[in-house]
Amino acid sequence: MYKIIITSLFSLFLFGCGKNELSEVRLRQLNIDCLNGKISGEYLAELSTGEFKKIYASNSKDLEFKLKSLPKVKSVDYNFRLLNSSDSLSNKPVTLREVNLGPKLIKADFLWRRGYYGQGVKLGLIDSGFDVNGEFLKHAVLENSQELGQDEDRNGYFNDRYGWDTLEDRPLTGDAGNHGTLVGSVMVAAHKDGVKLGVAPESKIIPVAALKAGEDEVTDVSGDSNSIIKALNYTVLRGAEVINASWGGENCSSQIQRKIQEITDDGVIFVTASGNEGVDIDENIKFPASLPILNVLTVGALDDFGQVLHESNFGSLVDFFTPGYGIVAVVPGNSFAFVNGSSIATPYITSSLALLKSAFNEASYPEIVRTLKQTSTGKTNKTPNLEAAFLELKSSFNLSPP
Repeated sequence: MYKIIITSLFSLFLFGCGKNELSEVRLRQLNIDCLNGKISGEYLAELSTGEFKKIYASNSKDLEFKLKSLPKVKSVDYNFRLLNSSDSLSNKPVTLREVNLGPKLIKADFLWRRGYYGQGVKLGLIDSGFDVNGEFLKHAVLENSQELGQDEDRNGYFNDRYGWDTLEDRPLTGDAGNHGTLVGSVMVAAHKDGVKLGVAPESKIIPVAALKAGEDEVTDVSGDSNSIIKALNYTVLRGAEVINASWGGENCSSQIQRKIQEITDDGVIFVTASGNEGVDIDENIKFPASLPILNVLTVGALDDFGQVLHESNFGSLVDFFTPGYGIVAVVPGNSFAFVNGSSIATPYITSSLALLKSAFNEASYPEIVRTLKQTSTGKTNKTPNLEAAFLELKSSFNLSPP
């Protein structure tokens, strides 16, 4: 059962998620406290034009004063910090068998042998960026070939040939860390030289850098509400049908939630990681993993014994569990590494949707999702009643969407 999040509006001017903290400008309240991760002194104003503007304010009076200078403010929320799902990374030597193990576990090769590689599908990747020049990766970038520096395609993004960096509002040139490349490679890495790592290598990827790497380029990657909303707008503008979001937090940005609701209502599938705290997200709210939105799919990680990985979050709000232990992915610079966690489990669902869409082009994504759920069965030790544990594309293909 989905957790019902009850809201009540106390102000038409400012609303956020959590307990009332401002004295003069009231906040919308939820039946859960999800203010963890709010950035002190930062707010995000949504204008009636749909544009978002970050505001720095020291107190409520300062905030009100600055809001008055903006034209037609539609809403204001706290600016929240969003993090990647803190996967672990190992750079020990990798064998060819280990490289190809992930797709084999989900029987992706069954569809490959029939000529289905995700062709014709556009996948959004909202993360730390992507190695757009990588030997195994550059073929998959949905290149804006018209862009020569003057916004020739008139989409409002100057020279966005390979994607966009919403943290710096500039063209994407690569990966600010490792995380986006690791996740994206599971989706689209080329099949060459015996390597068959990417599940849907003929899909096109739309990469956005909305998370910035810290000291540890895998476990310390973060963005904020502003960068995420801009990234959602950009990927949808470029035509993404499925968006991979291997990040989250212990907050509930009302603005991100409304944006996700908006794009999923329009048919986009939003795939996100359950997180890696080893908790039940039915009771321990994770955002956006716990969102009760129809086309939001939440993914947890399995270990090499087919049980829930000890650090993976779980619960009835998790739609799928996929391989998430010892997964080989591409690191910027054409090398490989082992990755554990729900971040690396998530792109298996994103790319499986692409693979099945290329096989059943007339089927809708909701129909394909239903087929995946019907054929992904099995019980796990932490969620013994959950029949959504084992992704197996051979069964999904044989059932075929209605």
